[in-house]
Amino acid sequence: MIKLALVNQPAGLGDVLYTLNIGKKLVEQGYQVLWPLIQQYMWLSKCIYIPGVKFISEDKIPQNLQNLYRSRYSNVIKEKDFAYFPLRYVLLNQEVGIEDLPMLSKYMLADMTKDAFSWWELFGDALVLYPSKGEALFEKKQCGSTYFYVNDLVGSPDGKHLHTVESMNKNIYKTQIVRNCLEENYSLFDWWLILDKAKEIHTPDTGICFFVDILRNCFNLCKSTKFYMYPRDLNRPNVPQYLTSCFTFTNENRNGWNFVKP
Repeated sequence: MIKLALVNQPAGLGDVLYTLNIGKKLVEQGYQVLWPLIQQYMWLSKCIYIPGVKFISEDKIPQNLQNLYRSRYSNVIKEKDFAYFPLRYVLLNQEVGIEDLPMLSKYMLADMTKDAFSWWELFGDALVLYPSKGEALFEKKQCGSTYFYVNDLVGSPDGKHLHTVESMNKNIYKTQIVRNCLEENYSLFDWWLILDKAKEIHTPDTGICFFVDILRNCFNLCKSTKFYMYPRDLNRPNVPQYLTSCFTFTNENRNGWNFVKP
């Protein structure tokens, strides 16, 4: 008998990347996993391949599951041949939802806490980077021999321009800047070569940080790059606790994230 698991985490690119390991573990438990995504993120289905995990658009959710999916029900359901994991609504769950640790709480909800600390490992086999797309975008952006990659976009799916990096570190503009933007016919993953060759990466805490760590940990890229993460909320000048379950921070290690205080 086929066991079906429905995961409710359709957006927040970083959230999706961080929690896909839950889907992989569910497959190992014998489930076939349906993972709905917002339409703007369906491009992930062309880049990430996890046997047993199927990405679908939200309008393709089976009719008998739509009411559950569109509710704000926050408890895990486990039946004989069906399971439901509302990762999206974990903070509504009073038993495991921790406001200061929303990302780790998603793994706690799935009873897979220990697996949160190796969230990136599956991408070594699951993620496909397209050399032709990476090279074409590198040429399109006219990247020189030395440049900084700068991102000011935060949000899902279209992003919001925050000027966080620019307002906090004007010194970065002493060299060529390659600024992140939404490029038609390119996805975030097609920026892999630009990220790999960048001398420095400057970005608020967002989905790009997860992608950078995948490149570093799974593909041995960005070896000569320095990484600077900026608070998206300037009222929280220190490393937010919720980020400590996702990333390693340091002030000295060239290959670690440096958190820039306002």
